[in-house]
Amino acid sequence: MTYLLYVFAGGALVSWLAALISGIRMMGMLNGRLSAGAMMFRGVEWFNAANFKPEAAPIRRMFVRAFVAFFVCLLAIAVLSILLARPA
Repeated sequence: MTYLLYVFAGGALVSWLAALISGIRMMGMLNGRLSAGAMMFRGVEWFNAANFKPEAAPIRRMFVRAFVAFFVCLLAIAVLSILLARPA
């Protein structure tokens, strides 16, 4: 069971890196509605398709999937940590 923690931690790392790479690729496809600096401070704007050119749609989908996968892995790590905890 402990190995599952490592598997989910690895999955979280891979999904975080995938989201980072997708975000970097999307920075070049901003449509001019918001600047890159504004995007850095308004995190929710990364999920709004209106801020990107249409050709950024596949990269944006990858970003959203990686974002969801990261938090699913974190949730799985939390649940496994609670289940594997030994009572004192």
